[in-house]
Amino acid sequence: MKRLHLPILLLGLAASAHAQQPAATVIAIPPLTSPDSGNKGNQMLAVGWDVTQAIESDLRQTAEVMPLKPSRDDYYSYPEVTAPTFSK
Repeated sequence: MKRLHLPILLLGLAASAHAQQPAATVIAIPPLTSPDSGNKGNQMLAVGWDVTQAIESDLRQTAEVMPLKPSRDDYYSYPEVTAPTFSK
């Protein structure tokens, strides 16, 4: 009889250990922006996009967070960043 209870006990311990791991927090990473305009602004937006992708890649290496893939469609203008309305 005792042999039958041991596998059930071990199965229960394994399930409870797995259940104690917290789920990763999902976060969004919007593309970084710049106050510059014109040709310099376009260059800075390209740099900001590269940095945004690097941040997403680095955060993907952890188990604590799950970053959403950044999208250029979610771009915020510099005035929106400095005075957010939180509508997006």
